[in-house]
Amino acid sequence: MPLPIDTSKVSFLAGNDPNPVKVHNSEEQRVRDGKPIFDTQIVALPDEGEAEIMKVRMAGAPVGLKRHQPVKVTGLEVRTWEMEGKKGLTYWATAIESAHSTGRQS
Repeated sequence: MPLPIDTSKVSFLAGNDPNPVKVHNSEEQRVRDGKPIFDTQIVALPDEGEAEIMKVRMAGAPVGLKRHQPVKVTGLEVRTWEMEGKKGLTYWATAIESAHSTGRQS
C-alpha cells in the first residue's frame, strides 16, 4: 500500500541526472502502461533537522532536470515491495520538475 509523504516543509535538490531503471542491466523497466521508469537521486532539505538523500522513481522521463538544481516533487509516496524473498521500500513521485519552471522551490 503506498503511503503519501507530506512535502510542504521540505525543499529538494536534484542529486544527479535522471537515469532509466534497467532490468538485469539491459532492458528498461516499465510500468503497466508502457512508460519507462526513471530514478533520480534527490536531496531532501527539511525546514528543521538533517538533509536526507533518497532515490525517487517515477514513470516517464523527467524533462529538463539537471544535477544540483532545485526541484519540485509532486505526489511523493513510499511503497513496499517484495521479490524473491527480499523486502524493501521505494520512493515514488508523480512528477519531478525544475522548481524554476514552477516558481516554487519545494
